[in-house]
Amino acid sequence: MCYRLYRCARCRPVSGSHSFSRPAHTEETSTSIGDSNTDRKHNELAETKNSLQEAQHLAQTGSWSLDLKSGELEWSDEIFNIFEIDPKQFGASYEAFLNTVHPDDRKQVNEAYNKSVKERHHYQIEHRLLMSNGRIKHVQERGRTRYSESGEPLLSVGTVQDITDKRDRRAPKTVGHGF
Repeated sequence: MCYRLYRCARCRPVSGSHSFSRPAHTEETSTSIGDSNTDRKHNELAETKNSLQEAQHLAQTGSWSLDLKSGELEWSDEIFNIFEIDPKQFGASYEAFLNTVHPDDRKQVNEAYNKSVKERHHYQIEHRLLMSNGRIKHVQERGRTRYSESGEPLLSVGTVQDITDKRDRRAPKTVGHGF
């Protein structure tokens, strides 16, 4: 069985799933010491991925990667939770991501990201999400881009943290006056 944090050429999510921790394919092989070492490594990797998923959930922080060659966007389970999106309904592209951003923040988010790629610096921004029921969430995004030796942008990676509760606690509370 193959467990991967990221998709490989043969690994794919189990039908209807966005998690890459489940076996996507199996191979019939003879049992040997090498196989038991491989199984042990796969189990260790699965345990590490489960620990990462639990930590992301507790911190309300998810991770993402954007392949700038293919345009493929990958989100961790926690980002789907934060954005309240069914992975089966998500287009997994940068444009699909922008469509999840509050309409009044889209231009600023897009410009900040593109500027970070062009100027080769880290990306950090706070912005809003407009949920399907009209609620607003606040998130903080951080990221960076990896470049080829020739300077061509290849891959952007980052995190999204739900900071709605923190912002709500910082917001001044209005006290009603009973006149």
